[in-house]
Amino acid sequence: MRWFEGNVASAVQTAKTQKSVFIVFIAGEGAKTEEMETFLHSEEVTKPCEESNCVAIKIAGGSNDCKFFSQIYPVVVIPSVFFIGDNGVPLEVIGECKSSQDFSEKVTKALEMQKNMSSLSGAGNTETPNQPAQVEQKSNDMTSTESVQPTAGTAEEKRGGAASDAGSGDDSLEQQAVGGVESTDTPAKLEEKVDRAKELIEQKRQEKMQKEAEDERRREIERRNIGQGVQKLREQQKEMQLLEAKRELQKDKENDRLARQKVKEEIERDRSVRACVLLYWGIIM
Repeated sequence: MRWFEGNVASAVQTAKTQKSVFIVFIAGEGAKTEEMETFLHSEEVTKPCEESNCVAIKIAGGSNDCKFFSQIYPVVVIPSVFFIGDNGVPLEVIGECKSSQDFSEKVTKALEMQKNMSSLSGAGNTETPNQPAQVEQKSNDMTSTESVQPTAGTAEEKRGGAASDAGSGDDSLEQQAVGGVESTDTPAKLEEKVDRAKELIEQKRQEKMQKEAEDERRREIERRNIGQGVQKLREQQKEMQLLEAKRELQKDKENDRLARQKVKEEIERDRSVRACVLLYWGIIM
């Protein structure tokens, strides 16, 4: 696959001018991204894409370009490949493939769908049946979004980041949201699947918030229990100190009493000895 060297806005404009399929590869990190990029560079994919003058661009998941792109075409799985028609209709969204053959078959279906749509347009049908009128403006919206990228608000970046985090954090969610997208889906079905993906992401976000709230309550209870335990331990230590001080005071009093008793006994002995001496000398004299 030959990647477009300009920015996203230039790639969109080139694809519209050439009336060709716009291919967007949302790349992540890891073995799945490497495997998908290998599929994209295979001859079975590269040859028909070059023959159809496809414009392909590679965007890093989590980047600002990815966040702005996901505002128009929600990115609910990384890695993934979007095949977008010249009128802004998603022809195919590939979230995961089991083999290179499966991947190339989906690419072929997307290119054939673009040819059929071009044929209908040449015959006078300017819109795909059941296609909402606003879908045609998606490519223009993406170009406009790219041009105002330096002044984008933090709230939009957070929304984009949240969508990307929720998608990459749960493989089963990704498969439910994107794995079933086929080239035969009408825009109405695509819109329904996108809404379903958004619901799953919101559900995942709510579950995460609830879990965080429960964890916070649990930590608060643990902090209170620890605080109560520390307070109880301090009270026990204080009681022990008071008892020890009381015992020491009683011991000191007892020692004082014994000391006084000993002094009194010494005095009594001295008196007895003195009386005996006086009596002895009185008798002699």
